Order: sequence, then C-alpha cells, then structure tokens
Amino acid sequence: MMSFQVQKEIVPDKHHALLTVTFDPKVWEQAKRRVARELSKQIKIPGFRPGKAPYAIVARRVGEGVIIEEAIDELLHEHYGAILEQAEVEPAMPGQLKEVTKTDPLTLVIEVPLAAEVELPDYRAIRLPYEPPQVKDEDIDSYLDSFRRIFVRIEPVDRPAQMGDVVVMDLTTTIYPPAGEEGEPEVIEEDEVALLVKEDDDPEEWPFPGFGKALEGLKAGDEKELTYEYPDDYPDDTLRGRKVVYRLLVKEVQSPVVPELTDEFVRENTEHDSVEALRAAVRADLENRLRRDYDQQYVRQVLDTLAEQSTIRIAEALIEAEMQNYRRAVESYLNEHNTSLAEELEKEGKTEEEFMAETREQAIKLLQQRFILEKIAALEEIEVAIDEIETNLADILSTYMESEGEKGLRRLLKDKEAAEMLTLQAFHTTLLDKVRNHLLRIAKGEAEAEAETPTAGEAEGEAQAPAEEEPTKAEAVTAAPQAEAATADAETPAEPAAAAADDGSTNPPDEADEEPTTDAEEEAQ
Repeated sequence: MMSFQVQKEIVPDKHHALLTVTFDPKVWEQAKRRVARELSKQIKIPGFRPGKAPYAIVARRVGEGVIIEEAIDELLHEHYGAILEQAEVEPAMPGQLKEVTKTDPLTLVIEVPLAAEVELPDYRAIRLPYEPPQVKDEDIDSYLDSFRRIFVRIEPVDRPAQMGDVVVMDLTTTIYPPAGEEGEPEVIEEDEVALLVKEDDDPEEWPFPGFGKALEGLKAGDEKELTYEYPDDYPDDTLRGRKVVYRLLVKEVQSPVVPELTDEFVRENTEHDSVEALRAAVRADLENRLRRDYDQQYVRQVLDTLAEQSTIRIAEALIEAEMQNYRRAVESYLNEHNTSLAEELEKEGKTEEEFMAETREQAIKLLQQRFILEKIAALEEIEVAIDEIETNLADILSTYMESEGEKGLRRLLKDKEAAEMLTLQAFHTTLLDKVRNHLLRIAKGEAEAEAETPTAGEAEGEAQAPAEEEPTKAEAVTAAPQAEAATADAETPAEPAAAAADDGSTNPPDEADEEPTTDAEEEAQ
C-alpha cells in the first residue's frame, strides 16, 4: 500500500512544480500517535508514566495543532525523497510547504523549484576574435619606477620645501576654550614632528586640512603660525568648535631620493643579475597578468554569446536566492570599504527598486553562465582529478585562515557538514574552471570538435569528449549534469512553521562557483 499519492502541476513562468500530496489516513494517524507518544515522554502528565498517556489527553495538554505540525514535519522528512521520485521532478533547491489543504486525510501542497533546463546551440562552432592586449615598454617603465620607489631614502636638503618633501619641526599647539566659555588655553609642545608637504585635498589630514600645503616654501630656521577653527561636528570632541593656533619652527627639510635602476641595484634587491634580465621578467609577469584578465573577460563574452543563443529555464526561487547572495556580496564589499549600500545608492542617485532590478538582471546572468558551463561539462564528460580538488581546497582553506585565524579554521574543520560543503565547493569551482578553459580553447579555434554537437533530444552519454588532458591521477570524479552544490540539501523541504500554512523561505547553500565565491564578488567590485 502506498503511503501517499501525488498530483503534479507545472507552473512554467516560475519554473516550479506544485505537488499535491495526500497521505493514507492510516499512515497519517500513525504519525500523529508517534508524535503524541514522544511528547508524552517529554512532559509530566499526572497519573501516567512517561510515554503512556492516551492520545486525547496529550492533545488536550499540548494542543492538537502542535501534534499536527510535528507529524507533518516527520512525514515530510521521511517521505520527501520518495515524493519527488513519484512526481518525477528534479529539484533545483529544497521545496517549501505552501499549504495544508486539509487534515482528514492529510493533504499538502509543496512548491518545488525545478532544476534548470538548458538547450544549447552548436557551442563547438562558436568563434570570437581573440586579441589580448600587448605589454608596452612604458608599462614596464612604470612598473620598475614603482619598484624603485619601494627603496626610497629620505635625505636632508638645503633648499625651501617642495611638494613631496618632509618638513621636520618643533610644534607648539595652543587650544583655546570654545567660544563663549572662560578658561585658560591648553598648550602642547612637541619636538621633531615630521609632516609631508602635499596638496590640500585630504579632509582627514592632520592636524587640519591644508596644513601640509602651508609648509611649501619653508626652509630650515623659518617660523610660521597657523590658525584653524574646528567645526562643531569635528570627530575629535577635544577640538570640536575650538580655535587652535599652531606655531612651528622648521628644523630641517628632507627630500625623498629614489635609487637609480642599475645592475648593482638589481642584484642587491632582486633575484636577477641585470636590468635587462629584470625587464624581461617584468614583461613576462605583466603579459601573464594581462592574458589572465583578458581570458576571464573573453570567456564571459563567450558565455554571454551562448546565453543569447540558448534557451534556459530557471526557477524563480533560485533567481531570488541568487539575488540575495549577490546583494550580500555587494554589502560585504561596501562594508569593507567603510560605506553602506544605502550611502552608495544615494551617491549614485539610485532607488532601492532600481538596485534590485539591476540585481535581478545580474543574478539571472550569473545563473545562466553557471548552468551553461554545467551543461557543457556533462556533454563533454569533463572530469576533475582528486589532486586538482585538493589544490583548490587548500586555496579555500588558506583564504579562510587568513580571515578567521588558525583557531577559526580548526573549528570549521571539526564541523563535518561544513567540511563536506567546502570539499563540494572545491570540486565545483575546479570543474567550472576546467570548463571555462575548454570553452576558451573552443572559441579561439584551438580545440577542434571530435563530434557534432548533441541535440536536445540526444542522450548526454552519447556526447563525444573533446581533446582534453587526462587527469593526473587514475581516480577521477565525473561531472554531474546539475550543480551538486545547489541540490545537496534537496532531500527535505523547508520545515513547516504551522499546520495551516508556511510562507517562510528556504535558502540554498552558497553557490560553489561564486568566490562572496567568484562571479558575484567580481561584479560587485
């Protein structure tokens, strides 16, 4: 006897399934009685031993609604996988209990976001111009100039101070009471104060904006007096709303001296023997950087082209979850730079609605790119070797330790579920990187197709693998058609909050290929 019956309704515009599940009355009654028995073990009911109180008495004591809610939760936890199997649906993320239509017999409506459906064009035929930028001699000169400045020396000079010089002075600061208040001024004397001569464009300059500019033209032995009235909203309350007089006596003017780029300098400060060898190494490094950045942009352009030519159906719930991921990445980036999303929107003249519309567009774009890569990974049977996953996982753990410390990393690794998710993230990131590289070679014309592009009706297993490097170890992991990171927890739906209905949302695990997971943070920056 089946424990339940399922009716399926597909909602195309949201790409999800509504599953109406009716449980067998006997199965439903047994679930309620099991819950009541467990509840009676947890509460003291006069006249009954723990776990022995009749159902009706337990229901009166704790409430029928509590028993129903927990019994629904138990049945869904036990049967959710079988419900999906009977309905023949592949979820993109955990479903949600939307409605309890009746309890006799128990009938539930579950909303299940469907796995993405991707119909690709002939992606093996795609070709885009590949024109990476070239390193110029002036780029190398600029790099080497910055390198020389790392070794700058500050030396005394017998001339008036210029921009970029350092003025060493004795400084006497006299702080007067706020206007309208009586009292003696406070005098602070400091010796050997060194300040930079610079343009007046720094609102946080000490001791006040424009002080460095006023030092220009001074020489050893000069004296100068500067007066500044601090505004009422100045952050330092000891200076807020006060007049301050600064008297300075210049003791020395110092100027930065940048060493010349000679063979001797190169040998002393680098692993190279000559300026020529250093220039060659810098050129190679800059070329690698430019090529890497260009390749990333190039692959995104290829993916955008494929997305325009593909038919991709994505569950609305997955789009909304990705929007939240993207928003969190933007907010995290802005917080690191001491600002907020509200401040940034005000600065750009955007409304919250405009930002969310842009966020939705970005979320759809990121999801489309990911699902295209996953589809190609399945069609091409691209594999990931164990040592490749280990290398990526080591990078992830190293980054985590830098932010959370060694103790934080140890706590993370003690969590078995978190460790498994990190491994899955490493696998997924490694897989998508390999697909990107393969797609790059295809679009450049370097990877010749070995078979015609499979059509939507062909089995994925019939696709021919491209000319791909063999894994470096014998044991290799074969790519799954859909993102394992997004479906790893799809065995159970969101827990019901009440017997009548549950509109709460269920967030999926963070997508493994987002680096706040890569693409979302790159766009945020």
